[in-house]
Amino acid sequence: MGAAAAGLTVAAGVGVVKMAQGALQSYAAYERLGQSINALTAKQALLSGSASNMTQALAQTKTQSKELVAWIEKLAIESPFRQDDVAQAFRLSMALGFSTKESQRLTQAMLNFTTATGQGGETIERINRALGQMRTKGKVSLEEINQLTESGVDAMRILRDATGLTGEALNKKITSGALDADFAINAIIADTEKLYAGAGAASAGSFAGMLSTLQEVQDIVGRELFSGVFEQLAGPLAA
Repeated sequence: MGAAAAGLTVAAGVGVVKMAQGALQSYAAYERLGQSINALTAKQALLSGSASNMTQALAQTKTQSKELVAWIEKLAIESPFRQDDVAQAFRLSMALGFSTKESQRLTQAMLNFTTATGQGGETIERINRALGQMRTKGKVSLEEINQLTESGVDAMRILRDATGLTGEALNKKITSGALDADFAINAIIADTEKLYAGAGAASAGSFAGMLSTLQEVQDIVGRELFSGVFEQLAGPLAA
């Protein structure tokens, strides 16, 4: 009995240590996510002129950054995607020049699109980069149209519907650089929202979605359970 009890105690101890290690990794990743989102929102504050230096910008956007991290966490729970996938899509959108609100809208739309079409994070990245290139150029080119088409976005059909142009007339407008990027980007996102709204949340009830959600919840519980310990350890280590 004594040996059995000792074995159970050891096993329980090992289990707690593994749980703490997993929670620490999740806590560190969550902390890095918060820092990266804060840096991106601070950059926008600087570029918009609402802050005069990075220190001021970081402090000014701290609350907004926490809200965005909570939004990313919620989106991960309500979709088959992990927090890392959602965060990467959002950060890439912001890095490509989209505003915070635009990045949230684009991320939500692309998560629904890729869920509905059975694709993954790499497809979101390709689409976001193509739209980002459009935004940078200020116009639509066949290069981005081809990139979008290869990723499963029926870009030409969307632009035909949005402009009322067909065939040669639409091609001429694109090749001459006369089709505005923001007009096209908004049309593409709006079409995606119309066709695939709610796909991510619906898929969260699938087996794969439930596994992803379970992992997200497990990470959150671990962070919450051990956060006090980690914060107490961080103080002496930082000093």
